Amino acid sequence: EERALMEASAANATVSPWNLKSILTCGPLVLIILCAGLVTIGNLGAQTNGAGIMTERGLSSAMALTLVGAGGLVGFVGSNLSGIVDQKTNSYVATIGLYVVAVVGYLLLWFGTGMAAGIGFLCQGAVVGSVSNLLPSHIVTRCGPEHFDAIYRYASPITRLMASFGTLFMSFSLRATGLYHGGVIAEALLTIAALVLFIFSGKCKPIPAPSRQK
Repeated sequence: EERALMEASAANATVSPWNLKSILTCGPLVLIILCAGLVTIGNLGAQTNGAGIMTERGLSSAMALTLVGAGGLVGFVGSNLSGIVDQKTNSYVATIGLYVVAVVGYLLLWFGTGMAAGIGFLCQGAVVGSVSNLLPSHIVTRCGPEHFDAIYRYASPITRLMASFGTLFMSFSLRATGLYHGGVIAEALLTIAALVLFIFSGKCKPIPAPSRQK
């Protein structure tokens, strides 16, 4: 059965007219992938540097490490909750909710101190698995399941590549100022931009497949 599903998945990807060029020239798809990438930049930046960011904002090292350890559990809960919201409403509403959590988390890391910053970090923890779940769901909603493999084979590496900049921004901030805070501000702004852009991404309106080239 698994082999049959894999073969069917490969067949769908083969017959779909979507390719890298058509994806990059489709405004709504570019916007969807871009927003996911921007949120992932902030998420990875916060997750990989969480202990340093939280101690810089006034938490003890012991508490900061405790919250980092709790991040996995929070991520599990967040991933499941986002899936429930997706099923009860739709992928657009669930993604907006996810991006709001990401923005609130970064605002707390930006302006908060002590435990407020810790809560901000936990908000980012809740985003970890949810982005990976909701991007595929929204692609299926907008483009149809028959085109999912052809699109996601490019969307996933693009967002992963963008995510690597999360750590780089924190590294640049440390080199320039000796603090994480500059990186926090930059990634907070990118996360806010993702929320604003996604609001205007077309909700759940179907995205037509490109015409096949003869």
